[in-house]
Amino acid sequence: MVLWQLEDYLTTFFSIIKAKIKNYKIGDNLDRKKINYSSNARQYLLWYNSQSKISRNNIVFFIHGGGWNKGNPEFFKFVADYFTKLGFITVIPAYRLTDEHQFPSQAIDVFKALKKTLEIIEASAVKKNMIVAGQSAGAHLGALLLLNQKLQEKFEIDENIFNGFLSISGPLDLSRPCRTIRAEKYLYDFVPTPQKRKKANPSNYIKSEFKTPIFCLHGAKDPLVPKEHSIEFIKEIKSKTEAETKLKICKNKHHSDLTDLFFEKGPANSAVKEWMLKVDALN
Repeated sequence: MVLWQLEDYLTTFFSIIKAKIKNYKIGDNLDRKKINYSSNARQYLLWYNSQSKISRNNIVFFIHGGGWNKGNPEFFKFVADYFTKLGFITVIPAYRLTDEHQFPSQAIDVFKALKKTLEIIEASAVKKNMIVAGQSAGAHLGALLLLNQKLQEKFEIDENIFNGFLSISGPLDLSRPCRTIRAEKYLYDFVPTPQKRKKANPSNYIKSEFKTPIFCLHGAKDPLVPKEHSIEFIKEIKSKTEAETKLKICKNKHHSDLTDLFFEKGPANSAVKEWMLKVDALN
């Protein structure tokens, strides 16, 4: 585990460098709008129009990671580039971070951002549904979007708009023990009490009627969010629902370096593309 942590620090560093280089090459070539969904400086979303002439049935709603305490949509320009080249309008929301706000602020923000996105779609008179995607903490928040029925009701979001969920390195069961000091700190800053941790745990919201297709990717050597999060989450979805599931554990991948799939060709890149297009074609 110690070796994996050292490897993870190194691979994270190089992944950040590669992402910055990719973003630099993309430059201002994407058709992007910044839209506020509430009054806080962190409550905005970036709307990226498709780069393709192909019209997709779904919008990708991608939630960035960063341990709930850092990160921004602008850094994930390379993700928007990947999805918009496939023909998907892509929305990446910002949300309030744990340096000033604990749970449920982050969950409330992604629900507000999704609500704003749906209002824009409705105003355009073009019918689109959602494929929710997220990396790390963003995958956790994405799971809450799909599973927390109380918040769906509060924000008047119809669960039938969700046509797919892509989780990358997601902490999907917060009841699991943390294996590193860094992971424990992230989690404590986000949900400092057992009660909050329980309320924030996506696994606690799985209902038998859930039917959205799920694809979980995880690094086999992830020390921050162990692969068991995805493995056990998929098992639980299978045992409690009839939702279609897919799981891919990526050999020799850690935590952050799994996002390399968005700008490097390989098995994970191909698997995501194939799954996205399959889900879109069905809806």
